[in-house]
Formats: sequence, structure tokens, C-alpha cells
Amino acid sequence: MKARRISHHIILGFGLIFGVVSLQAQWVRTSGPVGARSIDMGLVVVGGDVVSELVIAGTANGVSLSDHNGTNWATAVGVANNEIISTGVAFFKAFAGRGSGGYFMSSNGGSLWASKQVDSVNSRIHVFSASSASLFVGTDRGVFRYANSTDTWIPLNTGITNVVVRALAASDSIIYAGTDNGIFRSSNHGESWSRADSGLTTKAVRALILSGTTVYAGTAGGGVFRSANKGDGWAAVNMGLTSLNVNAFAAHEENVFAGTDSGVHLSSGNGMVWVPVDVGLARTRVHALAERGFGSPNSLFAATDSGVWRRPVSEMVTSASEAQSAPRADVRIDVAGGVVLNLATSKRVSLTAYSVTGRKTIVLINSEFPAGRHTPHLDARDLAKGLYVFRLQAGEDIIFQKVVHER
Repeated sequence: MKARRISHHIILGFGLIFGVVSLQAQWVRTSGPVGARSIDMGLVVVGGDVVSELVIAGTANGVSLSDHNGTNWATAVGVANNEIISTGVAFFKAFAGRGSGGYFMSSNGGSLWASKQVDSVNSRIHVFSASSASLFVGTDRGVFRYANSTDTWIPLNTGITNVVVRALAASDSIIYAGTDNGIFRSSNHGESWSRADSGLTTKAVRALILSGTTVYAGTAGGGVFRSANKGDGWAAVNMGLTSLNVNAFAAHEENVFAGTDSGVHLSSGNGMVWVPVDVGLARTRVHALAERGFGSPNSLFAATDSGVWRRPVSEMVTSASEAQSAPRADVRIDVAGGVVLNLATSKRVSLTAYSVTGRKTIVLINSEFPAGRHTPHLDARDLAKGLYVFRLQAGEDIIFQKVVHER
């Protein structure tokens, strides 16, 4: 997205004829449980040496299980009437964290479940996070690491001053823990922690994810923050988000998905711009996301109040790319002459200028327009000179353009 340098006026070449181009592909609701609060997937042992892929979803009334595509679902026996607030799959086992404390575990693909706890006071597990070699949990009383050989948990809380851990992101070399009061980091497998949240202006962290060398934090009310230096510094990256309540992440290659209180958004450019990829799921609160990482095609699952939804990853990446593709038509914006819009159908049109840090600077247009050609007045005289990202939305179509404004 190359910045355009202009003087006195602003001219943006937006790549969309609003109302003509439509993205037909959309999220599909599976037959999974209504009121899903958590979701995960992975490989489990189903008997002997037989390994199968399992999708596990937690609800207020227990656990539902499905095959890799989420086509057929079944209620887990022995877990009914238990509120499940977190789920995980690791070491070929399935885990489900109880809202009342402790967890259930199945070592045979979900056929039988055993009730267990991480500590003597039956702490609640808010999140499961697995690296290639370890499983960690965030609880009401800090972080624990699972010892698979002994089926026990090891507390790892030296240096964590806020013990309620609601989010984790783990690699083989570094772990991040998100709490109600910021982020902590460990570089020695959780043996000790230090605070790592400089620049994180919203401390209530609800989700964390690693994508390459970049870390993303989803917060309650502050949107997404990004760190490219292992947590030493954070910056807000909220361009395009329609909700600043970010509850979940998923990642596929360089693509990061954010589940919010208003659907799913995708960023393929280090979080600088988020594009809604929630056709069929718009304005839906997403509690959790899980990517099918085995086999083909890769799909993303979303746990919501209305059920479990599924959509191919490649479909969303393509649709987001098309939404910002090469120009099919120009929308012309000029301080003196106004804006030129060509609409195939009536739509609400908004044009918003953001600073490069993602802060909303000014709303230039926010009105309903009937079908046809329009030249609404644009008053950008109060816009200071500098680099901006303009967000133009008509109906559900959204595109972005970097602009250098020189008065």
C-alpha cells in the first residue's frame, strides 16, 4: 500500500466499485453446540496406535466433540452439566477447564473423561497453550506446566505479580503471560518472569499470539497491541477493527485473525490494517478461534453464542486481498471539489482518517447515499499535514489507502 504525496488536496485511488463487487463466500454454521465459549483442535489417540484429529468445544453445559471438519458433533459423556471455560489438545490428550475449578482430561479421544485439578485449591484454568514440547495453563493462581510423564502440574510463578493469567503464547524459547494487569515474559521455560508491557496502554489482556517474531496482544477495550522486539515495547494497531474488545487470535503463516465482539478480522501486514472477513458472521461476538492445521484445506473455527462456525483460511485471505486489490474504479477526493462516489445500490458511506499509529483523527463522511453518482462535500481543512491511512467504507465493503496530506 504505497503512500501518495499530494499538495493542498487529497486524491485517493480506491480499488472498488461499491455495490458491484461482492464477496460471495462466507462463514458456515456447523451443527456444533450453541453457546460455545472455547474451542481447540489437535491430534488424539482414539484406541491403540490409532490417531485422529479432534475438534473440542466447551459450553456452559459440557463438551462437544467433532471430526476435523466439524461436520458431525457429539456430546462428551461424563462432562455434562459442567460449565467449560477453556479447552486444549496436547500430548494426544484432550483437556477441558471447568468454570468451578479444575479440569477434565481424556486420553482416548473423548470417550472417557477423568476429573482432575492443577493444584490443591482447585484453581480455574482460563487458557491452555502448547509449544512443540510443552503444555502450559493460565489459571487464577498463575502459570503451570504439565508434566506428561507423571500427569502432574508444576507451578511457574516467580516474578508474576498478578497471578490471574487469562492469556498465554508459548514457543520453545519464550513464553508470554497476559493478566488483568499487563504482560509478563519468561525466557527460561517459565522458571522466572519479568514484566514486559511498556507501551501497553490497556492492561486487561484477553488473548496473545506469536506470529513469526511478532507478538500480538488482544485487550478488553483497547484493541490489538503489537510488539516486534519480544515484548520490550508495544504499540496499538487497530486500523480497521470494528470493536476494541479482542477475545481471541489465530494465525496461519503471515496471516493473523482476531476474534472480537464484532466478528473476525484479518491482518496480512503485521497488524497495520485489519480487514473484516466476517460475511455471515458480522456483528457476532467471537469468544474463541481455532485453526485446523492438519491436512487440507486449512479452516478456521469460531466459537460464538450462536454456535460453532467454519470458513476456509484461503478463502478469507483471498477475499481480504481482493478488497484492497488494484483499482477497478476511482473514488476521487478533493478539498475544493468534494468526493466522487459511484454506487450501484444505496449504502451508508464513511470516510475516516487515521494516524499511522491507528488513532482515529477525523471522520470526513458518514452519511447514507442512494444509488448513483454523488459528489459530497469534504472539509479537510482542519486536518494537519502528515501521513494518514484513509478508511473508506460503503456498506460492508471496506478499503484503505495511505495518503501524505500537505496543506
